[in-house]
Amino acid sequence: MALKIFLEKKVRRQLDELSKELEQRIITTLKELENEFSAIDIKKLKGTKNHYRIRVGNYKILFVLESNTVYDVSHRGQAYK
Repeated sequence: MALKIFLEKKVRRQLDELSKELEQRIITTLKELENEFSAIDIKKLKGTKNHYRIRVGNYKILFVLESNTVYDVSHRGQAYK
């Protein structure tokens, strides 16, 4: 199942603020998501219809599966606020 992932402007700014190593890990994870959806640690967010999260180290990538849009990349302590 091949997906095309879209990043919101907010996410691009968040990625620019991260270290290059962490930014590269997140981009690699998003590329894996595009190619092979089932190979990544994805969990559905409770109380939502199509919102999911991917964990990369201490960071969470939040996205909507229906529109394939990543809307947040945050440290795990700040991700759901």
